[in-house]
Amino acid sequence: MRSFLYLYALFLIISILLLACLSKVEVFLWINSSHTAFSDFVFQATTYLGDGIFAAIMVVLLALYKIRLGLVGMFSFVGTGLLVQFLKKIIFPDQFRPLRYFEGIQDIYVIPGLDTHSFFSFPSGHTATSFGVFFLLTLVVSDYTKIKGKSLLGVVFCFIAIAVGYSRIYLAQHFLIDVLVGSAIGIIVTWMVYHFVATSKYFIKPWMEKSFFTNN
Repeated sequence: MRSFLYLYALFLIISILLLACLSKVEVFLWINSSHTAFSDFVFQATTYLGDGIFAAIMVVLLALYKIRLGLVGMFSFVGTGLLVQFLKKIIFPDQFRPLRYFEGIQDIYVIPGLDTHSFFSFPSGHTATSFGVFFLLTLVVSDYTKIKGKSLLGVVFCFIAIAVGYSRIYLAQHFLIDVLVGSAIGIIVTWMVYHFVATSKYFIKPWMEKSFFTNN
């Protein structure tokens, strides 16, 4: 878990320094100017790791491994989604995405054929979901398995989540600040749900420890 959080802290520091030196617009335009055919393909695929369908698949797999973990995944992902939508639709409904923000001001590169949205930019839901998913996987590996290389897996999981966040900027769907807040939401909500389920008397039930992968 520490390796995930160490890399995440580095990501936060670098991002905050960028935003301290440059505006969110300048950071976006810098990233938007670095497109290649290969990276277009890679980041269009990567961004789906922050999709709700991917999160639902992870919930099912976690439930098969241990019902308790499936419940953790379900509550954390639903909680994350609700909080993100509340912020998007109620608190910050006028935050435009890059496509609308730059409309009539400056041309930006958008991948041909990509479904690019215009409204409800803050915070990034895909980023929140991806950080929630991969942080939870890090916690599960750390607490429920005896495999070697846990620290390396934590780094890999965090790197994937960061890549999803970057893809949201790269694909002209969000600004860096949207990604930063989304990542924090995903980690915090998942952490809170994980520890609540681990300590609450309502979740200390024998049937919740059942696994479809083992005889436990």
